[in-house]
Amino acid sequence: MIKEIISEIAREKLKTKKSNNKFDCSNLQQPEDITSQCDYKDEFPNGRNDKKWVACCQSKDDGNNYDELKNFYEEHFSEEERKKYGEKILKAMCNCCNKKGKEEWTWDKYKKCVKNELSKRGLR
Repeated sequence: MIKEIISEIAREKLKTKKSNNKFDCSNLQQPEDITSQCDYKDEFPNGRNDKKWVACCQSKDDGNNYDELKNFYEEHFSEEERKKYGEKILKAMCNCCNKKGKEEWTWDKYKKCVKNELSKRGLR
């Protein structure tokens, strides 16, 4: 029961402060162009109880120890893909952050969303 309560608290904390507003997905050059649009404090550092949830605002600039979107961008797209399609990839990532709003966003769902957004643009 305690684990479920902690997990629920983690989900609430992961909801961005942009939940009522949309991210500006234009002119994106790096993942920080998304994360810098809002503040986020990681209440569960080191993935403790929240590692399956995406926090679109989490960046090292906010004093966190992990930059979720930057790591996703670098882990899932090669340097060549980032150079060639970087703005389109970042726009897909940003659009997915905008889609969920107040709903919970797991990494699996986020990955599927980004893949779908890229396929709409003829990529992947």
